Amino acid sequence: MTEPIKGKVAQILTKYELALNIGSEKGVVKGMMFSVYSYPVPLLDPDTNEEIGKISVETNRVEAYEVHKRYSLARTSIPSATVALPYPTLFRQSSRKKLSVDPDTVKESMATIKVGSSVVQIVDEK
Repeated sequence: MTEPIKGKVAQILTKYELALNIGSEKGVVKGMMFSVYSYPVPLLDPDTNEEIGKISVETNRVEAYEVHKRYSLARTSIPSATVALPYPTLFRQSSRKKLSVDPDTVKESMATIKVGSSVVQIVDEK
């Protein structure tokens, strides 16, 4: 099995478009899909306040629409939730039951894409 192509967000162009630091020399082709992950944040042990790791979560998926030798431009591939219905994976994600949590403990930064956020090629949706 081939390893997925990995890179980072090089620049945020608009609310819908990103520049990635990977291009054709790394194997990127037009139409290739990528998961975009939040910038890693420290995970603290609630008892000791010691950092026990760093976590990042998938925040978006983007599609490469313009590929150059050393970089690519990518944009969100699904403009609205109503269009997502034919895509069972995305529909399943949006229908997950929310946890009953204290809203003050939810880290908003976990959903934020920054320059340096990781991107990973989506190889197989099955």
